[in-house]
Amino acid sequence: MNFDSIPGELRIRRQWACTPLPRKLPVKPDGTAASSTDPTTWNAFESCVAVANKRKWGVAFIFTKDDPYTVVDLDHVRDAKTGETEAWAKAIIDELSSYSELSQSGTGWHIVVRGKLTAPGNKNGRVEIYDAAKPMTLTGDGSGSIRDVNIPAIHQRLLAADPKAEKKPEAVITSGDKSKDDFALACRLARQHGCEESKVLADFLQQSRQDNKKLNRADYALRTVKAAIAQVLTSRPLTEKTSSLPVVDEPEVKQEEEPLPPFPRLPGALGEIVDGITHDISYDHKALALITYIGLALAKRVSLVPDFWLQPRFYSCLVATASTGKSAAEFEVRRVCDEHELLRDVSVELSIDSGPALVEALAENPRLMLAPDELADQFEKARAGKTGRNSLFGEFLRLYESNETANHTKKKKGGEGGRVEIKNALFALIGGTTTQRFSQMFIGTGAVASGLQSRFVLAHSDQVMPRLKTPNDEAKIARACDELSTALFEEEHRKFRLSESAQDAIMDWRLFEDDGAEKMKRVVDMAKRFALVVAACSRLSEIDENTMRLGLQFADYQIALREMLFPPDAATYVQAFENRIIQFFEKHGTVSEAILQNKIRPEILHGGFESYNRAWAGLVRAGKVEAVGKSRKGRVLYELRND
Repeated sequence: MNFDSIPGELRIRRQWACTPLPRKLPVKPDGTAASSTDPTTWNAFESCVAVANKRKWGVAFIFTKDDPYTVVDLDHVRDAKTGETEAWAKAIIDELSSYSELSQSGTGWHIVVRGKLTAPGNKNGRVEIYDAAKPMTLTGDGSGSIRDVNIPAIHQRLLAADPKAEKKPEAVITSGDKSKDDFALACRLARQHGCEESKVLADFLQQSRQDNKKLNRADYALRTVKAAIAQVLTSRPLTEKTSSLPVVDEPEVKQEEEPLPPFPRLPGALGEIVDGITHDISYDHKALALITYIGLALAKRVSLVPDFWLQPRFYSCLVATASTGKSAAEFEVRRVCDEHELLRDVSVELSIDSGPALVEALAENPRLMLAPDELADQFEKARAGKTGRNSLFGEFLRLYESNETANHTKKKKGGEGGRVEIKNALFALIGGTTTQRFSQMFIGTGAVASGLQSRFVLAHSDQVMPRLKTPNDEAKIARACDELSTALFEEEHRKFRLSESAQDAIMDWRLFEDDGAEKMKRVVDMAKRFALVVAACSRLSEIDENTMRLGLQFADYQIALREMLFPPDAATYVQAFENRIIQFFEKHGTVSEAILQNKIRPEILHGGFESYNRAWAGLVRAGKVEAVGKSRKGRVLYELRND
């Protein structure tokens, strides 16, 4: 993209938003949602470009009824390999003779002109024309200056230009009732697209009356489309033939990425500590680091009734690109807590390479934080032991909810080795990793199938650390730590209950979503842990509704972040193959790799043989799958190892 080539008369207007590619929904530079009809959510060109360059996003100009511009959008008219544009589309570009640029995919054109529409109807086939409430991602990959064009005079001719369009543009009749017009439009689109919801919704959002403020409501468009599809389906004749419809494989449904919701603002002393630490470090990273350390300090000092097993301990991962201060966040929080004696009986280890080493460390101090600088390196060392096996990941999973573990430790000079049992272990983990390494980090560990991966809580930021850091507000931190110390180390064990309104908040949260009972239960448990820490530090008598809603906001943040950090790329395909391989062994026991491959059939699955081979090699290297003998035909036989 060449943003400097975008015409200056557009760049000087405060009508810009960012667009995280490949999706094109507008967001503000901070990642929160922008609206095509709310000017308070728009930003200056320079602010959007700065973030777009850093995060590899796009920028969108938001066309409005108050500016003089219209954009003609020609989709899928150019061969990206040969550079050839279809003749009819090239004729439009030549006729308009205004600023023209390639689309982000390289297969379409945007032509921006000076002139406004005077009649409804803005799409037919591969031609779209917009002049209001439309964010358009501009690439700058073009040339020319913006020219005055009499758009009303050529409006219908432009819409009829695509020779592949199924039919000519329909006249749009308005009733004066915006909602009725929207429903009529949705019904027409439902008939046009065979009631395929995704296509109907996409065209509805583009063609609906842009002055209808109801479009700003997240559920309005979807509810209108669903009602229209239901109306069209129920009004079809029962004798309607379906045999002529092609039989196709149902495509994989990918949920469009939404802007990341904000990390909940911590109240009271917790919030004061986070705010007191320099603002040059990401709030999200500081807040999660503080919750992780304070949660470990509170473990076994507070409990939730009746979920006594649930403890405020976290496995936390700070995810960011390089030089964004993820290590600084953990270090500053640990330093502050240590200097003000908030971690009186917490021991910190920077690296542990094996299950026996972890058990040995817990034997010396049962309240233990593992805080490696780079979590991916810690995982790699644990994955690649000398014997090819390592029980560290099994210990992580066991200690997440349990306080008991046991292992064999090596005999030391002048001491004793042998079996060590721990009955009162309180273990937590925090570390950082880059965005690029995060999705690779769990490969070969069996963490996806075992559920370890889903037990990590995350924080993400692209906030870059400056060369010179502004100082902490040490006085503010000291006051907050004094207040927090009193709450942490009260003599009596404190038991918290959820208030009735807090319970109602949990029951109402994501009420109609079905992401799997176990998955949602785990996320709700994370919300409860978060709320328990906040309630204890705020010295509340129970977890009230406001505190529980903070926990549920934390859960929303976790769900959105997981969707963002686990795109459908090779790493996810490898993890999917790991799950398939483990499930196959659990069902069939001892088999050869040839039989495994023949039954799983990597050639027909996403990721193919490359992802399958990476998954197999990772599981063998980690000792999750081990050779146990040979068949009569000389094939090596393998079994799943359950540590």
